[in-house]
Amino acid sequence: MKNLDNNLDNLKRRRDNLEVPKELEFRLRQGLEKIPNKKKSFNYTRFIGVAALLVFILGYNADALAYYGKKLVGYDNLMNGTLQELNELGNGQVVDKSYVFENGARITLDAIMLDTNNIVVFQTIFDPNGDVEKVSNDLNFFRLESISGPYAGGGQGEISEDGKTMKWVRTYDAPKFFDKKMKLKFDSISTGEVGEIKFKLDRNQAMTESLKIDVSKTIEIENRHLIVDSLVVSPMSTVIKGIFQNLVELGVDQLTGDTIHYEALELELLADNIPIEFQSSGISSNLNGSKFDFRFETLPKDTKEIELKLKTFGANEAVNMNIVLSKGERNRTLNIVGEEIILNQVYEKNGNTYITLTSGENVFLSSLYLNIDGKEVELEQTIEENLATNTEKDSKKLLRTRTVEFKGTGQDLELMVKKIRYLKEFDQTIYIEKIKE
Repeated sequence: MKNLDNNLDNLKRRRDNLEVPKELEFRLRQGLEKIPNKKKSFNYTRFIGVAALLVFILGYNADALAYYGKKLVGYDNLMNGTLQELNELGNGQVVDKSYVFENGARITLDAIMLDTNNIVVFQTIFDPNGDVEKVSNDLNFFRLESISGPYAGGGQGEISEDGKTMKWVRTYDAPKFFDKKMKLKFDSISTGEVGEIKFKLDRNQAMTESLKIDVSKTIEIENRHLIVDSLVVSPMSTVIKGIFQNLVELGVDQLTGDTIHYEALELELLADNIPIEFQSSGISSNLNGSKFDFRFETLPKDTKEIELKLKTFGANEAVNMNIVLSKGERNRTLNIVGEEIILNQVYEKNGNTYITLTSGENVFLSSLYLNIDGKEVELEQTIEENLATNTEKDSKKLLRTRTVEFKGTGQDLELMVKKIRYLKEFDQTIYIEKIKE
C-alpha cells in the first residue's frame, strides 16, 4: 500500500499546524490602552479611531478568535482523547438550538462534529427543578434522522453536581453524502410529548480527510466464514466493516434450514503492537444479508504497522442432528459444529428420562427434544450441576455439566438437537499491514 504513511500524516496536519498568534494579546492590549480611563466628553473622532483599530485586530486574528469561540466547554470527561484534541483545535459546527418541554425541561443541541465515519452530537439536558436524571430517564431514545431515514448511534452522559444539567456525547453513523437537513428527535415516555431540533449540516466544517484500506479477508470458522471488508481511518475514528452472509448465502440457508443467528464477534485492532481503544460495535441482519461493524479510536500518527485479531465469535446455529441413545450408556463423545460434548449418562427416574451432558462453559444446546418410541417430547427442565476445570486436557478451560429432563420413558430413544449456542475464543491474527519499512 503506497503513500499510506503520508495519508495518515494528512489526517493530523491540522492539529500540528494550528498556532495561536503570539501577538494577539499584545495587539488587543495595545488597542484597549488607547481608550481613556475617564470620559469627560464623548469624542466621536477618538471613538471611531479605536473602533477601527479593534476591527483591524479582530480581522487579523479571526482564526484564533474563532478557535476560542468554538471550543466546547463541559464535555471533557465525556470525550475520548481524539475528540479532546479535535475540540482543542476548534473543529466542529456550532448549532446552539433548543427545545423546551411543557414541564420546563430544556434540550439543547450545542454542536456537532462530522467526518467520513461518524457524526458526533453534543447536547445538554437542563432541568430547572434540579432533577435532571429523572428527566433524562423519562426521555425516549434520541434519534438522528434525515431524508434517508434514522441513523444508528449511542453515547454517554454526565450529571452536574447541582443535578440541573446533564451533558451527553452521542456518536452516530455518518450521514449520506447528499444529506443536508437533519433533525434530532426525542420524546417523553410519561407525557408522550415529542420534541425535535432541526439543523443543517455545514459540510464546509466537516473533517473530510480519510483513508480507506480494502482488507477483503475471509476467515474460516468451522463450516462457516466471515469477510472483513474494509478499514476506514478518519480524524475521529477507525471503522472496520464486514459481512457474515451475503444475500445469496442467506437465501440458501433459509431454503436448507441451516440458519444461523450471529450473536457475538470481538475484533482487536493494534497499531505497532499497541491495542487501539475500542468504541462500539454492531451486528445487523436484513434482506441484504448479515453484516458487522467495529469502531475504534483513530490511528496514531506515524503508525508503521496495523494488525487485526479475531478474539471471539458466537452464534445460535441450526444443526438438526439426531442422536440415537441407549439407556444406561456412559461417556460418549459427540462433535457438534466443532464443539466437543460428552454424553455422561442416560437414565430413568420417577417415570422420566434424564440425560447428563458436559460441554465447554460457553456451549449450550438451545433447542433440544427427545424422541421416545416415535413421539417427540419437549424439554421439561435443565438442571445445572457444576462448573469445573478440565484437568485432563486444558487446565484453563472450564467445563459445564447439565442434566436435561424429559417426561416419560421408553425403549427407543433419540436425542434431537435442533440448535446450539456457542461462543468460541481465538486470539488469532487475521490481517496485518506494514505501513512503512
